[in-house]
Amino acid sequence: YRVSLGELPYKDFDYVRPPISIYLHSLSFIFFPDNAVLFGRLIYFLQMLSIAILSSIILSKINYLSKPKFASFTLISFLLSLHNFPATPWHTVDGLLFLILGAYFLIDGIRKEKIINFILAGICCSLAALSKQNFLLLSPFFLFVAIYFRGYKSLYVFFGQLIPFLLFLLY
Repeated sequence: YRVSLGELPYKDFDYVRPPISIYLHSLSFIFFPDNAVLFGRLIYFLQMLSIAILSSIILSKINYLSKPKFASFTLISFLLSLHNFPATPWHTVDGLLFLILGAYFLIDGIRKEKIINFILAGICCSLAALSKQNFLLLSPFFLFVAIYFRGYKSLYVFFGQLIPFLLFLLY
């Protein structure tokens, strides 16, 4: 709410986490001030559904999940996620969404050898770390996977990872 009023984290108020989540969820206070909490919950449900669908797509792409099981796996993942996470905007859920998006782009980049997908994978991985610090540990893992499967194209993943971090440092 304070960010929607124009205050800045670290400058106007103390904040111990990276800022992506509070900026992301301040949009509901800016655009829907009367229903911001309700809109935040709707965003949460959409994030959980996106995570479940993208996870199923990733597992299908690596031939771990067959097409007949796709819908049931997605539904079970979605329902378990709703059960395990509180239905409010939360930095962990934001980080998971960015990581799943990053994994999707990384796998797609490996399969199709598209440079833009490697860059997007790196950007999403860094956005996850800027949502929650613990996800920073997955940046070397993304690089290792890219190096293992595509060698020099891992530089594009690294370049993508640098973009959000440099913007954060400039901020």
